[in-house]
Amino acid sequence: MVTPSTEGGGVLAVEVPVHWLWAEAAAHDLIADCDGRVWPGTFEFRATRDVLALTVFLAGVDPMAGNLPVRCLEVLRDRLAVEHEWLTWCRSNLYPAAVVGRGDDMRLAREAWWWLRHGRLLALPTVDGQECGQFGCAAGEARGVGWARARHVVDRCLAGAG
Repeated sequence: MVTPSTEGGGVLAVEVPVHWLWAEAAAHDLIADCDGRVWPGTFEFRATRDVLALTVFLAGVDPMAGNLPVRCLEVLRDRLAVEHEWLTWCRSNLYPAAVVGRGDDMRLAREAWWWLRHGRLLALPTVDGQECGQFGCAAGEARGVGWARARHVVDRCLAGAG
């Protein structure tokens, strides 16, 4: 998101969420390089990209690093090791007691988190206002799909680097 500002004597300054956009691009590249089987327009791709982007962003990987070096991939693997630990780590980093800086970057990261927590592959059909669970995926399915695929992608990248 571009946020115009006239601070600094009337000069228009623009805040661009560079860190988040870089994290998304790095995640996209990881998926393409290490698991090219997933088409970018799919639910599975978006879920995987968002999990990887959140992990890259919250781990504080430096965008100036260019391609992710092996040590960064190892950090990602460690963060993705156990799903419930990853969830706790993300939540505590996205919603700390006091948020300092990273305005639009953090907003976009929180939007990705929300989608992962609430995203469904298919809307569940309803009968008399009640959801029929056997036909669709429950809310949060994006999180599970994305986490499992993200681990797979990082493992494949590390196996190819060694």
